[in-house]
Amino acid sequence: PIRQYYHSRSNEPMLEGEWDIDSDEEEDENWLVRMSEELLDEFEDVTLPEKRFTKLWNKFIRKHIVTPDLKIPSKCMEFL
Repeated sequence: PIRQYYHSRSNEPMLEGEWDIDSDEEEDENWLVRMSEELLDEFEDVTLPEKRFTKLWNKFIRKHIVTPDLKIPSKCMEFL
């Protein structure tokens, strides 16, 4: 290509040969988890146990995608 392209989720520059890969289908979201945890750690008005709980919940809910609201109570029970 004539110009530089970037992955849609990670904003990383695409290398030659990666243009045929749809980055929306990438499974590696470690960068997203890391960024989310770093942002949570920046809160000063949230206790350490609250941060730990929220991080655990975020990891759980990323693996168990919930679309309808009526599924949230059962997912909460599953989390506990």
